[in-house]
Amino acid sequence: MAINTLPIHKDIYRVDAQQRRAGIAWWLWFALIAGLSALLGARMLLRGPDAALIAWLLYLIGIAAIIYQPRFGIYLTLLCGLVADTRLSAWYPFLKNFSARESIFFVHDRLIINAAELYLVLTALVWLGRGLMQRKLTFHRGPLFWPALIFLGFVSYGVIYGIVLRNGDVNIGLWEARAIFYLPLMLLLVTNLIERREHVSVLLWCAAIGIFIDSIAGVAFVHGTLGWDIASVDRIQDHAGSIHANTVFIMLVGMLMFRVAYRQRLALLLILPTIAIAYLANQRRSAYLTLGIALLLVMILLYFERPRAFWFITPIVSLFGLAYLAVFWNASGILALPASAVKSVLAPMVRRRIISRTSIVSSKI
Repeated sequence: MAINTLPIHKDIYRVDAQQRRAGIAWWLWFALIAGLSALLGARMLLRGPDAALIAWLLYLIGIAAIIYQPRFGIYLTLLCGLVADTRLSAWYPFLKNFSARESIFFVHDRLIINAAELYLVLTALVWLGRGLMQRKLTFHRGPLFWPALIFLGFVSYGVIYGIVLRNGDVNIGLWEARAIFYLPLMLLLVTNLIERREHVSVLLWCAAIGIFIDSIAGVAFVHGTLGWDIASVDRIQDHAGSIHANTVFIMLVGMLMFRVAYRQRLALLLILPTIAIAYLANQRRSAYLTLGIALLLVMILLYFERPRAFWFITPIVSLFGLAYLAVFWNASGILALPASAVKSVLAPMVRRRIISRTSIVSSKI
């Protein structure tokens, strides 16, 4: 069956006409990409290799992919966004404004939009445009639509209140709120464009690949700059990098629990060591705590889905966890960081209870 890549109002029912139009569209896309590649190649040949030109070419290819299929915009936004890290890759342009001079996408000092925002807006416009042109626009709200809309209203009110009524700084207000505005738009796009199980699988793998690429930069920094002396710094990545890595760990646990295809499990196991090294080198206690909470939730899910596996796995994991805490409770070093994170939460609670009981006994005496 031919694919109509450039839909118009008039329906064409003849198979040969659809095939001809699809062929013309394919050749137009090919000519566009080939022309851009030729222009950039000629410029590099005349002026020498330039990483910025290659990055722009890849970005334009991404735009062409979004126009062809708007769902690709969600994949690309997630993948490219997770690669971004201001500490390891200050030059990386995807989440930086076109006014950021350290970015290889620098255009002008007053151009305060970024590549991710263009992808999101283009994805929304192509989705709406294709639906209207095909007269098949379906709008799925999903269970989180109204909560997200209410949340967006509160954020918008806060921005307007701060700027208009309190004479706040417009740039700071928009800078703090702009990332929050991505969430409702991304929720709307995901709800309407991610339609099948295969789409969800691709989305998860885009996240895993993006986190893996970021971890490669982390391991390269540990090896090339620190010489594996991780204790000499308090972190190597952005704080969120470790939270992102938790996604891969939970993804692997889910694959093992529900017996996903062997090739997918093997692929995730191959990228796991690199992610784990960067995860430990970043030394974020909050990431260890959230990983523990996520694993607890996974065990609860396992209890309802596979009770026999739950009663087999839970005692072993619990004994291993208690043994680890007993060994590393008062230790120092990279391996002791998860235990230190647990200790930082539990120790103050125990200390408060001891002080409370002491004060009660003292008052009675």
